[in-house]
Amino acid sequence: MTKKHKKKNPDRSVAVQYTAINELPIVLASGSGELARTIRLIASRHGIPITEDTTLAELLSELNAGDPISPECYSLMAEVLTFLYFTDKSWQEKHSFLGDVFNTQPE
Repeated sequence: MTKKHKKKNPDRSVAVQYTAINELPIVLASGSGELARTIRLIASRHGIPITEDTTLAELLSELNAGDPISPECYSLMAEVLTFLYFTDKSWQEKHSFLGDVFNTQPE
């Protein structure tokens, strides 16, 4: 007897937007294969940070464009936002509303 496992797609991209502390991040686009590469290319061309988290991408890919992230994604998304806030000065400045959360303000 053979078990079938759902193959996880390692080439999956999800674009997420986060604009206000009192709102959840929302999914803008999601895709695999060529669409995933296009999402990354557009992000790169516009200076949008790209992070890699296959677990988070898999969870987010179950949502539709325009959907807020699901509760299952909160802790993983918090890790990504924290990483971006402390490692990407430009991203930090655009998201200065997070300064109170991290007990810091952009310099």
